Amino acid sequence: MMDDLLLKYYKILGIQAGSTEREIDKAYHDIIKNPELQNGNWERLKEINLAYEGLKNYLSSSREKKIERQQAVPLDKKNESLETKPSIGLWAGISVILFILLAAVFFFRESLFKSHEANISKIIKSIKPAVVTVRFGNAQGSGFVIDESGYIITNYHVVKEKSGTVTFPDGVPSEANVIKLDKQKDFALLKTVIGGKYPFIKLGDSDACSEGETVIAVGSPLSLEISFTKGIVSAKKRKLPFSDAVFIQTDAAVNFGNSGGPLINTSGEAIGINTLTVTKEIAEGLSFAVAINDVKALVKKGQQQSEAERARELEGLEQRRAEMEGETIQQRDKEKKDRAILDKWERERQVKQYAEGVEKVIRQRHEALASCLKTAHDNYTENWNNHCSQMGKFQKCPLPESTAQHLDNIHMQGRNECFKLYPQ
Repeated sequence: MMDDLLLKYYKILGIQAGSTEREIDKAYHDIIKNPELQNGNWERLKEINLAYEGLKNYLSSSREKKIERQQAVPLDKKNESLETKPSIGLWAGISVILFILLAAVFFFRESLFKSHEANISKIIKSIKPAVVTVRFGNAQGSGFVIDESGYIITNYHVVKEKSGTVTFPDGVPSEANVIKLDKQKDFALLKTVIGGKYPFIKLGDSDACSEGETVIAVGSPLSLEISFTKGIVSAKKRKLPFSDAVFIQTDAAVNFGNSGGPLINTSGEAIGINTLTVTKEIAEGLSFAVAINDVKALVKKGQQQSEAERARELEGLEQRRAEMEGETIQQRDKEKKDRAILDKWERERQVKQYAEGVEKVIRQRHEALASCLKTAHDNYTENWNNHCSQMGKFQKCPLPESTAQHLDNIHMQGRNECFKLYPQ
């Protein structure tokens, strides 16, 4: 039962005993909107606030006691409730199983990664004996043996004479003769002079490679004997404007001296011939290898050609050598002329850029001065019309001479300030 104080509170708010909290809030807000209370009836307002706060505290306390009663469940019912819930042991078991599964996934992932890395290392060890450093005079590149009799693939642009030297990873050099050339595919086939059984790299199927597949570029960059770089196939069957060869694009690093070395897949097969890379000033991770399928027919033809056919190949090589010497001189002259033209264009560009900058500054000053003068004139007109309004006259009315002179002086000062700020 309610005590007399609570009944009094309900009566002050003008509502029935036992009203809901929403009804109490509504009654309170309706009462305090009364203009009489807002005009200073402080005692009445104090009484209403006291009743409102008292009822709110009573209802809040009643809710808390109700919750406590609901939570005070008898022991036997509490045990029944616990029996319907999963036991701690069950949750512990589930947690252990999840932990074991996660550990297994992590272990499998790590094992797979280590297995992949071990496979790459195994491939490198197996192909390394068949990769050679190729030297023709001052020119140096890379190459790789493709059969046990000593046939070697390299790039056309590495070969400059009829014969050169190939050096195996163990440091043993061997003389090698040119057998077959193809300038458009940047392909050259060599043959060691010394017979024997050589380690070799099997030619793979470049058409079967896929974008994202791991590849290894092998060669002798910057005179460093045989090094390996790993990357992926970025694109297959790429065509470039200066060649009719088919290229494999990769992000594996191919540096100066890698030319002619093999591009190896994860089966340890050569699927390309490292040929060129785009400099880092232009693009990052952009290298190209001639697809091996594009030169297989040339390899077969070179291995089967006669001595007479080989002699004709070498005649072409001698002619190319003479042409290259002439091309080198012409290239230097062309580069010199091109540089002079580029320098001239750069000077003209800088002059034009400077002139445009000066013109822009002048234009901005003109615009700023015009805006400043307009503001000074608008202020002058506004002040003049304000004086007219104060005299009860129309706008732009005639003003007394002293007033007009004063406004003219102010206007002139504003204009002079504009010319100081934005000199022309």
